[in-house]
Amino acid sequence: MRNVIALLAGIISFTSALPYIYDTARGKTHPNVVTWLTWTLLNAINTIAAIRTGNVQTALLTGFSAAATGSIMAMGIKKASKNTPPSTSPVRSLPSLASSCGSSPTNLA
Repeated sequence: MRNVIALLAGIISFTSALPYIYDTARGKTHPNVVTWLTWTLLNAINTIAAIRTGNVQTALLTGFSAAATGSIMAMGIKKASKNTPPSTSPVRSLPSLASSCGSSPTNLA
C-alpha cells in the first residue's frame, strides 16, 4: 500500500512540472539551466541513495522528481540554444563571469 501511495506521489510530482514544461516549450518562460541542473542532480543523488538502501518509497518519489526537473533542464537547454541572447546564455556567460572575478584570490571570495 505504501508503494502505491509513493508511486502516486511521484506521478503527482512529475505532472506538477508539466505546465512549466509546456510554457517553456511555447517560449513563455525561460528556465535557468544551472538551477534546474542542480535540482536534477540532488534528486538523482537522493534516488540512488534510496535505491542502495532499499527504500522504494523514497526512490519512487525522488526518481519522478529527478525526471521532472531533468525535463525542465533539457527543455531549457534546447530553448537556450535558439532563443537566448548570447549575453544571457549560461554556457557563454561563464567565461565573462570568470574574467570579472580577476586574478586576485581576494576577488574570488
